[in-house]
Amino acid sequence: MLGPMADHTTTDSEGQPVSAGTSVRVTHIHDSTVAPLSQLERDRVLSMLGEKFEVYEVDEWGQAWVEKWGASGFRVGSRPPRIQIKPRRPFAPADEA
Repeated sequence: MLGPMADHTTTDSEGQPVSAGTSVRVTHIHDSTVAPLSQLERDRVLSMLGEKFEVYEVDEWGQAWVEKWGASGFRVGSRPPRIQIKPRRPFAPADEA
């Protein structure tokens, strides 16, 4: 990253607050997000479904970014509303988030 970022926040699909560092699970990827991608890129993005990530940035437009690194070194960034995220509640076991 090129410099310090402002502390932006957004909300998930249930209205829960999300900020950088929030642990989230990708619960939905809209078809229009993957439609223009190659089959390889589509598979990589869709592999994020159901997985947990840490939000690394909420940008100035309120879009939360997560990323996934694969064995081949690929990086996938995603942002709502096309990808809905759900933060893990402190009282919920990690596997239920």
